Amino acid sequence: MNRKCIAALMAGGLLLGAGFFGAAAQAAPAGGHGGPQSGHHRMGQAPWRMNDEEAAARAAEMFGVDEAEVAAYLAENPRAFREVFPCSMLARTSGHTFAEVMAIYEEKGDWRAVGDSLGVTREMIHETMGELMAARIADEKTNLTPEEARTLLREGYNPRDVRAAGVLGKASGKNARDILAMKRINNGWDDVAKELGLDASVLREAFRHGWMMGGPGMGHGPRMRGGEEPIPVPPPMPPKETE
Repeated sequence: MNRKCIAALMAGGLLLGAGFFGAAAQAAPAGGHGGPQSGHHRMGQAPWRMNDEEAAARAAEMFGVDEAEVAAYLAENPRAFREVFPCSMLARTSGHTFAEVMAIYEEKGDWRAVGDSLGVTREMIHETMGELMAARIADEKTNLTPEEARTLLREGYNPRDVRAAGVLGKASGKNARDILAMKRINNGWDDVAKELGLDASVLREAFRHGWMMGGPGMGHGPRMRGGEEPIPVPPPMPPKETE
């Protein structure tokens, strides 16, 4: 794995990790690899903190890794979320288990060396990132399947635009691809919504609760008309039972 691949992996950490693990990824860890002695995982404070059990469940849901393996690692290394993300990403990309990938990391202590050992390339990481992004785009608020979203992303459409088109497509009964064609350089998504006979609030609702996964330029909803700031998106919400 070359430096560009590792850069892509770490960029993916910013893109997916902040939204996926929520504000917990920013919380000061306690013990284990991220303990207060090293300060390795300290990323500031957060309005709420995901616990290790919740993080293991979300890693399993998003990356397809074994929840029990993630939980076992976090039991020994509390709140070591910054290891969980790249390990889960490499496990999904390489087809190895979370425990197998983590064992290599424990031996080598460097994610680039882990990627080399697994034969993971930058292209493979990008493909995995695209799959994860498409899955997040194509939720119940859109009329897109993950496969359709992935196709549009491969064609170069911005993830926010794909999401907006899918949301408006479901609300209007129209094809998302046709709606993408309605978005031009001199209009915004609020204009497109109005043209479809919809209120722009449908977009704001679909971009709430940290839908997008964080990272530069990716943590907001669709940019509105007239050069306004993107619709702000709050950090991911706590589990429903604690809301």
